[in-house]
Amino acid sequence: MKASEIMTKSPRTSPANATAREVAQLMIDHDTGVIPIVEDGGSGRLIGLVTDRDIAIRLVAKGSGPDTPIEQAMTRDVQGVSPGDDVKDVR
Repeated sequence: MKASEIMTKSPRTSPANATAREVAQLMIDHDTGVIPIVEDGGSGRLIGLVTDRDIAIRLVAKGSGPDTPIEQAMTRDVQGVSPGDDVKDVR
């Protein structure tokens, strides 16, 4: 089975300089709990990932406000795959 068979074709993404509020609104608008974070400037290069739990635990629980840059909550060391990659190679 190829990764393309299980992956979201056009996921909503956010730049790292977006606010927590903006990313949370994307999650509401697109009924998702995870947003890939991409490099600013339009390259689309994956640099992180943020979940609704990341916002709750890494920002809200620590007293950060909704205008906090999302890069403060994102997981940085993420790996991407190509649609043609075999799922047995995806970790």
